[in-house]
Amino acid sequence: MNKALGLAFFLLVGGMPLSSQNFNYAPNTLNIPMIRKRGDLVLGVGWGHATSSLEVQSVYSPFKRVMIAANYFGARKGDVRRQQKEGTDYYLGELGIGVYESNKHTTISLMAGLGAGRIFSNYSLNNSAELNLQRWFVQPGIAYRSEFFQAAAGLRFSRLNYSQGNISFSINPNDLAYIRNIEAKNPIVVPELGVQAGIIYERMYLGLAISSIVLNTSLWDFSRLNAALVLNTTFHIRRKGDTKAQGR
Repeated sequence: MNKALGLAFFLLVGGMPLSSQNFNYAPNTLNIPMIRKRGDLVLGVGWGHATSSLEVQSVYSPFKRVMIAANYFGARKGDVRRQQKEGTDYYLGELGIGVYESNKHTTISLMAGLGAGRIFSNYSLNNSAELNLQRWFVQPGIAYRSEFFQAAAGLRFSRLNYSQGNISFSINPNDLAYIRNIEAKNPIVVPELGVQAGIIYERMYLGLAISSIVLNTSLWDFSRLNAALVLNTTFHIRRKGDTKAQGR
């Protein structure tokens, strides 16, 4: 990573407020594809700052202008799950399908998908709350790539459905109020903005991704903002019918 990108990353995350110790939802990095043709495969990992998360993302084009995606987001904390420490243990996995149009430098895409996960929060005196979450989303996006630079932006409309919960009703009244507010509003639709930028070396990309919920979520105790350092690489899987003209 060059010095400018590294400095920007550490200034940003250093000055950004951390998420609360407990939260009832956090946005993962938007998977905004930079693919150009059938057979392109992008695999990536990310490290989130605000939620101490690990992310794994992939997108593949099996047919012309068609793509499929898979994402995993894990803010896993074993000591929280074992109720040895206060905090939140959270994971979400999802699948998506979409269409795209690309030229030499730009890919415009529209993706839809669904996912499921679980949120386990341990509070004081070992009171806890466990929530099952399903998420449907629609996401338009645009990505730009030059020889040494890549940037992308997307807007994800997420429908959050909290289908089941196991809650200790002796938890702090404020934390209990957040959960009751979720129950009263459920399902909840949240728009999430994602912006990304970074550098390219051959087939490798290293960049910073910011994901933010674009509305006030204080009633539900959501973690609104997350920054992730993302590393990915692009492959091309040659298929029958490909020609040399279709290559990179």
